[in-house]
Amino acid sequence: MIKDHISNAARYAGLPEGFQQALSFLQRDDLGSLECGRVDIAEGVFANIASYEPVPQDRKQYEQHFEYADVQFVVEGSEFLIEAPCNPDDHRDQALEGDCALCDDPGSVPSIVHLQEGTFVIVWPGEAHKPGLSDGLFSGTVKKVVVKVRV
Repeated sequence: MIKDHISNAARYAGLPEGFQQALSFLQRDDLGSLECGRVDIAEGVFANIASYEPVPQDRKQYEQHFEYADVQFVVEGSEFLIEAPCNPDDHRDQALEGDCALCDDPGSVPSIVHLQEGTFVIVWPGEAHKPGLSDGLFSGTVKKVVVKVRV
């Protein structure tokens, strides 16, 4: 997992091209005005734009991806994301349509990440995560962009 502020995107110039495309997209000036939904960026790279109210931790399950990494970026608001390393093979049989499996317990000790406006986190396959959790500081609607990068 990588967590940083988008102003430090140049630090990650050594990551593969898909991540460069993702970070470039997240530096657009118009992210706050984009409509919710999917935006195709490049082959193997697309963004999902969402607005939602963060929820308590017990109202979400961990999600796990197998073919895509997430670059999760908070445009407005703040939230917690809980991340826990796991073995993707332990969760493949729970896969829903697309590249996602849900589970209640990834089998490892979780870490809590605080995401605020302008921060991003890269979550790799093999890292179960619960995004969109209330941080107890922000009340309102979070606007978030999740760029999916095929790895």
